[in-house]
Amino acid sequence: MSFSAMLGALRRLANTTTRTPTILLTPVHTAIHYPIGLRPELPIIASLRAANNLSVRTIGSASGNEKIYACEWPGCGQTSVSPANLKIHIRVHTGDRPYTCDYPGCGKKFVQKGHLKTHIRVHTGERPYACDYPGCGQAFKQIITLQYHKSVHSDERPYACDVPGCSAKYKRFYSMQRHKRNQHGEHDSTN
Repeated sequence: MSFSAMLGALRRLANTTTRTPTILLTPVHTAIHYPIGLRPELPIIASLRAANNLSVRTIGSASGNEKIYACEWPGCGQTSVSPANLKIHIRVHTGDRPYTCDYPGCGKKFVQKGHLKTHIRVHTGERPYACDYPGCGQAFKQIITLQYHKSVHSDERPYACDVPGCSAKYKRFYSMQRHKRNQHGEHDSTN
């Protein structure tokens, strides 16, 4: 069920249930009260209602012109300059995936419409992003993959081994990490 449908169901339910206190979540105070019109045994609907309210709350201005919106889900703290982006972020907490692939036998669900559009290329085989390097002809489903690919046509090697006395340089960060592990016995501290 989509977030909008759940919100509509919530509103209808609110008109038929007993009144109880509202949900109040703020960046500094996370006391949870049950929402108006909902019984305590309906926590998922309560969280969806809270998510809708949380996604558009202004917490301040970074530059005087730009409002900053904050996710007030307990323990989160994600911020955005766009309330629309924050509404998408809230789906991480609610589990809402409103965009479904209608390809026969698939049915995968996605948080963002763009993710669905990219996924559909798995079924269609479409590769709209072509490399413009002379004689290459490779094409990709995502622009980020094309950008990553273009480094094979360059002599640039931005990732240098930082071990004293070693002059090895690499096009890919993971290649430099593998070199350090295999040649110098170092282990990646980020994993």
